[in-house]
Amino acid sequence: FWLQRFPKVKVDPQYIADQIIAAVIAYIRRDGKPMRGVVDALSACRSRGLKVGLATSSSWDIIDAVLGKLAITEAFDAIQSAQDFPLGKPHPEVYLSCAAKLALAPSRCLAVEDSFNGLIAARAANMQTLIVPAAEQRQDPRWAAAHYQGDSLEALPTLLDTL
Repeated sequence: FWLQRFPKVKVDPQYIADQIIAAVIAYIRRDGKPMRGVVDALSACRSRGLKVGLATSSSWDIIDAVLGKLAITEAFDAIQSAQDFPLGKPHPEVYLSCAAKLALAPSRCLAVEDSFNGLIAARAANMQTLIVPAAEQRQDPRWAAAHYQGDSLEALPTLLDTL
């Protein structure tokens, strides 16, 4: 965006992107904290014998930083980054690939999302969806596209009991 607005400024876009990612990773390693309910949600899935996958738009470097900081790598049976594909969310490919790694039909999956693009990707992949938006976005009417909505990941164990 900024390079298009200021074409006379000569800067390597990849250098800028790398610097931003490095700053994000440093922040995660220093101050990263799990979303409310994430550890219990993962535990609830495990205790029910469910396969758990992570389908994310984040880069592999950021994925590694988050999973390492939170010590939850072992909670996932499959991990897939949209970085591996030409199109990220809202394209469903990252979800479809993750379901394939889990050896599950997408229709047998519940995608937990916090973004509209992620919700659209999961719906396009033919998955059931639980949206957990940020508090300031909970009243957004677009969330009606989700099958279920929760205020936090603490909603997941109860939802699993009803499915």
